[in-house]
Amino acid sequence: MTRLRSLGFGLGRLARGVVDGAESAVTAPPVARAGFRFASSGAKLWGAALGGTFSRHGALTVVTGLPSWAFGRGGTCVGDTVLTSKPMTDAVLAHEDVHRKQWQRYGLAFIPLYYAAGLDPLRNRFEIEAGLEAGGYFKAGDKRYD
Repeated sequence: MTRLRSLGFGLGRLARGVVDGAESAVTAPPVARAGFRFASSGAKLWGAALGGTFSRHGALTVVTGLPSWAFGRGGTCVGDTVLTSKPMTDAVLAHEDVHRKQWQRYGLAFIPLYYAAGLDPLRNRFEIEAGLEAGGYFKAGDKRYD
């Protein structure tokens, strides 16, 4: 098991143990907004450091041209910034915009909450909310998921 994956599982266990009052404190609007801005700035810095190409799509900043090791799956939304290697379809951008809104709601607490929801996108509540088909996890009519 890689260190990153171990960290993710550890963060997931930690998030599952958070009581409602503590969760409310870290997702309060001022705290969440600060975390959202911090994450967005860090993602933009990461994309610039790796020589990515920046573009705007609504409220999203999309950084393309990144090496595949610089993000997860086909792309990763961090704050208001999507990190990826190639241009995205409108459907995927809509999916990523839902993740942007999740980041706005939870701020940095989104990281452990996401891991606590599980790494299987078909069972992760944040991926389900963003739309599995729009996110490219399966195609319409795929009998395994209908």
